[in-house]
Amino acid sequence: MTFFDLVKKLMNADTRELQTHFGSPPPRPILPKKKDGIVFADLSPLEIARQLTIIEYNVFKAIHPKECLGLSWMGKSKDVKSPNVLKMIQISNRTSCWVVTEILNEPNHRKRVLLVEKFILIAKHLRALNNYNGCMEILAAMNKSEINRLKKTTWSKVSKARLKDLAELKALMSSDSGFQTYRKALELTAPPLIPFIGIFLSDLVKVEEGSNDTKSNGHINFAKRKQVAECLQKIQLYQQQAYNLQPLPLIQDYFNNFVVLDDIPAYKKSLELEPR
Repeated sequence: MTFFDLVKKLMNADTRELQTHFGSPPPRPILPKKKDGIVFADLSPLEIARQLTIIEYNVFKAIHPKECLGLSWMGKSKDVKSPNVLKMIQISNRTSCWVVTEILNEPNHRKRVLLVEKFILIAKHLRALNNYNGCMEILAAMNKSEINRLKKTTWSKVSKARLKDLAELKALMSSDSGFQTYRKALELTAPPLIPFIGIFLSDLVKVEEGSNDTKSNGHINFAKRKQVAECLQKIQLYQQQAYNLQPLPLIQDYFNNFVVLDDIPAYKKSLELEPR
């Protein structure tokens, strides 16, 4: 396939043409104990990871290559040109805020420790589901100052097993050497998967800002165009394989309707739980 054929294929692609025929039924969902008034403590860590993955994949698969061209998700018309990229970013940020809020809303320090351990398990399940983006969302929440600072009342009581799990996940998603460990893991991962969207967008920014669209002689910079096309081709490959999971609207509604704390109120609450 020539470079021109690749670009044409990407621009005309229909990301709705997904592989959704499975050889087996989806795993049986783990239903909450109560159907009315869902309580987070009653939800299975595995099923939470599954439902988060379904929510994120549905947005991820809708991203069209055109949304990723020319840094359009950063421009003035981003809402029109890159709606699904923005949705993906918003979901990532909101999920991290949700984790923070769930933890800070628990005044009892013993129960708060259990919540932290539960979220580490959720992140572990997200990794097993190849949802790197979801895994990073939880790690980002754990690294936020309002959670990270709760060393005396919370982190000192977290079990060694969960701390080991967290350390392994942090090593996987470490930013060292340009996220080298994560990139190697991604190359070895077969779809279905959801990549860490932040790295994908960051790579596109580097390509776009690293060189001009045209050379000094006025000719088109085909090397740059090829780099962009290769990035988009990888994303489309990941989009084509759907997850064989059963949606549970009851749990998804819990996530979508949850009221999260903004940064300032969250930090204030953190100080109330554990004063300086």
